[in-house]
Amino acid sequence: MSSTKIKQAALIQFANDGYDGTSLSSIASAVGIKKQSLYTHFANKDELFLTVIQEVLDREKSH
Repeated sequence: MSSTKIKQAALIQFANDGYDGTSLSSIASAVGIKKQSLYTHFANKDELFLTVIQEVLDREKSH
């Protein structure tokens, strides 16, 4: 599983459910992996959220 797919799934869930309404378990389920496997790519939910937000901001700035 690539971190790109995880970030895409996370972005959708954060956008739909907000930070508090999104769980690492639901993100893992969306990409077909176990929650523990997310920790291979991201230390915690905060790191994943901040990574996703930074990439979205960078894309918006480039447009």
